[in-house]
Amino acid sequence: MSNAPTPRKHHTEKEEEEIVMSTLRRLLTAIDHGDYDTYCELNDAALTAFEPEAHGALVEGLTFHKLYLSCAARDSRSPTFCAQSTIASPRFQLLGENHALVAYTRLSQRVGADGVPHENATNETRVFGREGANGEWICLHFHRSPVS
Repeated sequence: MSNAPTPRKHHTEKEEEEIVMSTLRRLLTAIDHGDYDTYCELNDAALTAFEPEAHGALVEGLTFHKLYLSCAARDSRSPTFCAQSTIASPRFQLLGENHALVAYTRLSQRVGADGVPHENATNETRVFGREGANGEWICLHFHRSPVS
């Protein structure tokens, strides 16, 4: 029995877009519900990010995000909690065979444990890359900024 990796199936650009967008939707759902395990599965351990909470600093790794996901997980246990993200106006671009970029506006809706609804819109760009022998797509970098 060979230990050689299983060859990766080659997809059309449209199929790759569908796979990456599905991964993105899973990632945003994990964020909405504070699912840190899935968040770690769908992001590179060396993830980099520019986001408002970092006040202009480049964030590296997953630790910075754990606090926010822990708070979302706590809220998600409340009977009044619900959250969802909608991907608006996505722009997908395949960058060679092993990288892809998605730019979009994320519309976030949340009803917190207090029962109060909150809405938010951010412009986000995410860079995905392939990982492992099966070539699973994971997020390598993102930039998030509020919509003015």
